[in-house]
This record gives sequence, structure tokens and C-alpha cells, in this order.
Amino acid sequence: MKRPADHGMTLLEVVIALSILLMGVGFILQTDAVSHRYLNKAEVRQQMLFYAAGILEATIEGESPTAFPPFDSFQADVTTTSQANPYLERVEVKVYRKNSPTNPEPVRLYTYRVKK
Repeated sequence: MKRPADHGMTLLEVVIALSILLMGVGFILQTDAVSHRYLNKAEVRQQMLFYAAGILEATIEGESPTAFPPFDSFQADVTTTSQANPYLERVEVKVYRKNSPTNPEPVRLYTYRVKK
């Protein structure tokens, strides 16, 4: 009986196969990490937008809101400016993260209300 010349994979072939497998797994893990980072950034921005809308509405109603979790990591700056119109004033709310004021970008909402 003749034996086949190739009984299995050589050590070099095993090393090459494992390195190709590990490169593929590495790329998958890297894309997963990037997608989670962008998802988290979008969620934080949406929370900032909801918080700014609540602060803006409370300011228009004349109340002073307090921050509860998950909004206690945000800072809100409320500014009121007079306009050329003698009956209206502009109310602006700027919300940003306390520990990272530029990541994500601050959210700004504004509206007009009748002067008191």
C-alpha cells in the first residue's frame, strides 16, 4: 500500500492559519468597539437634548428644576436676552457634560417668551 505524501498540516501552515484567524477576530472586535462608542455618544446626546428641553420648559414656566440621575452629569446654562421687540425676550439653554464639555458637542435650545 502506498501512503499519501501529505499526512497533515506542517507547523508553518498551522501558524499561518492561526494568524489569519486571529486577524479576522481582531477586526471584528475592533469594529464592535467602535460601534459601541458611537452608540454611547448618540445616547448621551439624546439625553442632553431631553434634559435641555425640560430645563427650557421649566424656565419658561418660572420654576427652577433640579437634576436627578441620569441627568446629574450634565451642566445647564440658562441665559435670557432682550430682543429688539419690546415684548419678547430670548431664553437659551446650553447643556454640556461636566467632565467633558466638548464630547459630545453641547446642545443649545432656545425659544422666545413674553417679557414680564
